[in-house]
Amino acid sequence: DKNKYKVIYRLPQITLCSVLNKFKRLQLVAATTSIPGSFIANYFNVCDPSLPTVVTTIALASTVAIFSIGQLCTELIGYVYFSEDKQEVKLAYLDYWGRRKEAIYGVEDFLPLTNSPRFPSDFLFRRLYLYNSRHPFKLSLKYGKIVDEDSFKTVFCHELE
Repeated sequence: DKNKYKVIYRLPQITLCSVLNKFKRLQLVAATTSIPGSFIANYFNVCDPSLPTVVTTIALASTVAIFSIGQLCTELIGYVYFSEDKQEVKLAYLDYWGRRKEAIYGVEDFLPLTNSPRFPSDFLFRRLYLYNSRHPFKLSLKYGKIVDEDSFKTVFCHELE
């Protein structure tokens, strides 16, 4: 018998973050085709000799920028669902390439947000740790909407009834 879940948190901007992470793939393709293309064009003297340097600089700088900004969206939680029996939590989050992933955990698996380490990036998102993992998820309290505050506190602050 499958549990039914209700939304307790959502991040309205998750679609934008997904598109940004998906853009990394396009940027990578553009960079890996334009750099060799500019060198080939230079080899056959069809372009200015400075073109390969300009293309390489722009391609590498924009790739580093897109991938760095994309890191902010990786493992970012878009939705948190809470089971009706108040035992399980389903997280919907973004992977490295911007795809939606889902994972189900027990309420007791989460380190309370009040016990989580603090970081300079906390103004954007808080890191959400599991007791059995070093790999945190990201939860934006600033931009996200807590739909059910009591359930949210039960899950992430361990205020059990």
